[in-house]
Amino acid sequence: MSQHEQALLVAEGLGARVVQIDPEFANRPPAPYRAAQRAGVAFIGGYGHQPNVDAVHFLCTDIWPRITASRPDIVLHVVGSASPPEFAAYASANVVIHGRIEDLDAFLDTVRLTIAPLRYGAGVKMKLITSLAAGVPAVVTPVAAEGIGLDGAGFVVADDPDALASAVLALYDDTKRLGQLSAQAKRAVQNRFSARAVRARYKKAVGV
Repeated sequence: MSQHEQALLVAEGLGARVVQIDPEFANRPPAPYRAAQRAGVAFIGGYGHQPNVDAVHFLCTDIWPRITASRPDIVLHVVGSASPPEFAAYASANVVIHGRIEDLDAFLDTVRLTIAPLRYGAGVKMKLITSLAAGVPAVVTPVAAEGIGLDGAGFVVADDPDALASAVLALYDDTKRLGQLSAQAKRAVQNRFSARAVRARYKKAVGV
């Protein structure tokens, strides 16, 4: 459950009975982030979850063509299990449909950006936290950023195809800005999602 959903439940009158605890996720030292030594943009998701399927269709039909119109050299990597057969139609020189990747950490250590153009969905969006924990900046919709409590640290929010494409294009070669976002992401995830931070919130929730 995200902070956003907690607020909705409180608004319905549940009050102090609602406790929201984030998952532990800062579980590995991220690799050094040097944007100039990385390439590509990745979308990460499990495709048994319909919001992720919708996001890939939205990304490949409405957003990515806007990017490749001016930067055909940037490659999109669509990563995740249970990839539906229709994704194959998007495969091209600048769109790679990977399916499940055995070592996601190692893969994230090679990409420059991730993108999460979710149009609907609930709960904490782990794809964004996964990216930020690895120190990889992200471009996301408001739905993808909803309720994670990081206040934009490490990611840029945009909410329509033109704005999402423009954000990717603006960031992709801005190595200084990317480095700043990566550093913000690592600090923010450690502060909110490390075992230490989660343990402290559990103790507060149960009153010990």
